[in-house]
Amino acid sequence: MMKTNLYTFDSTSYDGLIVGTSRSTYINQHNFKNANVFNYSTAAMHIKEYNDYIEYAKLKRGEEFEVIYLEVFPNQISFPVTFE
Repeated sequence: MMKTNLYTFDSTSYDGLIVGTSRSTYINQHNFKNANVFNYSTAAMHIKEYNDYIEYAKLKRGEEFEVIYLEVFPNQISFPVTFE
């Protein structure tokens, strides 16, 4: 909820997202030299939740992102995985 509020009320125009679990919360979004990236990672986020967060961020942005970085671990995926 906190990251969603931060993203919702931030006037920064982001062209990329980082989405993942608590492991990727440690990635400094300001270290990306050629992109303005928002780190949307949260503790205990499951891969099945990624799409909802990405879709919300796209809705707020009004268009697709240039790049989306996903944290993915094989044990998170149970096949078949579909994103619509």
